[in-house]
Amino acid sequence: MASKNDKKLTSKQKNRKLFLGMFLSIVTLAILVCTFFGIVSGKISRYYVRSEALRVAENLSAEMCDDIQTCIDSINIFANFAKKNNDVNALSEVLTAVSKDLEYADSFYYATIKSRFEKGGIYLDSDKDFKPEPSWEPRNFDWFKDTISANGEIVFQEPEIDETDNSLSMTIAKAVLDSRSKPIGIVGTDILMEDLSDFVDEFKIAENTRIFIVTSDGTYITNPDASKIMNANYFDETKAKIEAETYFSQESETFSDTKTYYAYSKIGISPWYVVIEGDINEFTSAIHSMVYVVEVFALLFALVASFFNLSTIRKLRKDEQLMGQTLFEDRKSVV
Repeated sequence: MASKNDKKLTSKQKNRKLFLGMFLSIVTLAILVCTFFGIVSGKISRYYVRSEALRVAENLSAEMCDDIQTCIDSINIFANFAKKNNDVNALSEVLTAVSKDLEYADSFYYATIKSRFEKGGIYLDSDKDFKPEPSWEPRNFDWFKDTISANGEIVFQEPEIDETDNSLSMTIAKAVLDSRSKPIGIVGTDILMEDLSDFVDEFKIAENTRIFIVTSDGTYITNPDASKIMNANYFDETKAKIEAETYFSQESETFSDTKTYYAYSKIGISPWYVVIEGDINEFTSAIHSMVYVVEVFALLFALVASFFNLSTIRKLRKDEQLMGQTLFEDRKSVV
């Protein structure tokens, strides 16, 4: 009787080992495959999101560059005309013509070094609603002085509050030089920061992607929080552990750390950059979830398959035993 129980116990142990061998083999293979898939897909996702961030940064930069270049072209056209012509009517017609297609320009204007109240002094503005105070003189402002001192180079002024309507605007200007390269005035255009911010908001990579335009030292030019524009610094708030002096080392670049992706692109000849950052988990979480689901299904499949295989093997063994018993009985009858 003890021998029979030992035999049954041995059979159970064999079945248990057989089951665990099949089950663990399938589960191990499934886990290895899923882990490999997760690692590879994670790397692909990181590469994709970095490439996509750089693409968006460069596209946004290119579109802004086109708009800025249109402003610069209009400024250059007017400057070349004004250096040879001081007829107010002719200058007014040219100013109207070159300013009509500027999408983000709030106004386009020309002011001579001479006061507008002096003989030969001129001030023209495409904004017909602008009615300056009698004491208002362009040449008294820093943007005018800075532009004159740039000797005919394009100047990008930092955004500031327009005292006429309290809007935040940024000036792009150039000094008009006569035939002897002496400044006779400046021509410039104002770009509304609100329009620029709305334009930036049209670009998206993922729901929580953050896109800004900043100066070379990181000062915000656009930000959903208007109080931060020209007051807060991107490098004080970004998750990237890098200094402003070394961040913008190339025209454009993208990189990532364990949790966040980054990209930037310089906007043409301006001293501004498009910067982008966002959470990698927005792209990889779906893949990780899919891997977990596949692993759970693989576990269930391994369990069902192992029971099925074990049941099949046990049935085959019974059939083999029955066949062996039959052959043994037939042989005995022959003998």
